[in-house]
Amino acid sequence: PFKSAEATFGNAPSRYRRRSPLWVASSSVAVCCMLIATLCWGLWPSPVNANSILWKAQLAAEELIDRTYRITISRSEDQFRSRKLMMNLGGGGRFVTQPTNGGYVMGHDGTEFWLTQQNGPVWVTSDFRRLASQMRKRMPERRIMELAASPDEPLLLGIAELLSLIERKYDLELVASDTVKEHHVRATVNSSRTNHPEVIDFWSDPESGVVLQIEASFANGRRRHFELIETAKLPEQWYHYSEHAPGKKVERIQATN
Repeated sequence: PFKSAEATFGNAPSRYRRRSPLWVASSSVAVCCMLIATLCWGLWPSPVNANSILWKAQLAAEELIDRTYRITISRSEDQFRSRKLMMNLGGGGRFVTQPTNGGYVMGHDGTEFWLTQQNGPVWVTSDFRRLASQMRKRMPERRIMELAASPDEPLLLGIAELLSLIERKYDLELVASDTVKEHHVRATVNSSRTNHPEVIDFWSDPESGVVLQIEASFANGRRRHFELIETAKLPEQWYHYSEHAPGKKVERIQATN
């Protein structure tokens, strides 16, 4: 007859001893500590540095949210002759820019660029530089068009383009701010291109990343200052020329090949 397992092995010591209550409690505490540490690591804010602030500002600039900036163009030796423009940004490359004197309105609806003056048709094209070349001789603010058309100085086409220029051509440093309500980053050009601003400072909201101000300074004393005025919903068609030039004749400019 077969012997029982108990008879065979007798009272041999088991390989799987019962753990003491103290060991079980200690292990449970260790597991809990590990879980808490893991959760805290995931929730702990990542370190703030100039690159992370730029990245967050770029994400905010691409949002489909209407924001209005005031642009001031000046020279350090002649502040009294500064020019002011208002710029609406809607994300997706959409913008509307116009000087405070109302001389013209220029914009992009996400597909086409357009420009209209008080007296004249609406010029529309998919090639902005083609539009700029056509307008330089026809409008008193042609210098603005030259600046906006420059591939190295996209300072009138939107915050996103300017932040992209900073990412590609500038060295960044985080500057101590006087308030916790904004981050301050200073970008210094790392090339010898004279048509780049030497230094670009920008201030952004720590929570949203939205750019609050930009100060671009050139070697020859030129300055560009952007200041966020408001974030307010604009009409659906605001970035289309029909909103600013109702009933005007439309002339299309062919894009260059």
